[in-house]
Amino acid sequence: MIHRPDHDPLLLAGFSQCPICGAVGFPVEAAWASDALIVVTYGPTCRHKKAITMLVNPEEIPRVDFDPGKYVPGRRCTGRNRHGRSCRARARPGSDYCGSHQTADAQGGR
Repeated sequence: MIHRPDHDPLLLAGFSQCPICGAVGFPVEAAWASDALIVVTYGPTCRHKKAITMLVNPEEIPRVDFDPGKYVPGRRCTGRNRHGRSCRARARPGSDYCGSHQTADAQGGR
């Protein structure tokens, strides 16, 4: 079979997100179960959500345009503290900022 990104089950399987902390997990294994269903295994995303294997219909997965790099654990906040130095806190999943700077950015910056 010729590799086509629009037919790759790993790329079509989407992602898994923890409803508690917002951590995102990407599929670690995926294979076509039929012409319309994918068997996908998502690894543990955080301490709240364990690994899961499930059937997924790629037609029913909402397409979200996001940067996967924003979900890498341990990323630092891009905000600045009151002394002008880089913030040392961890960025929240899906954001460039920690909780404090994300709130301040929404209120007009700090």
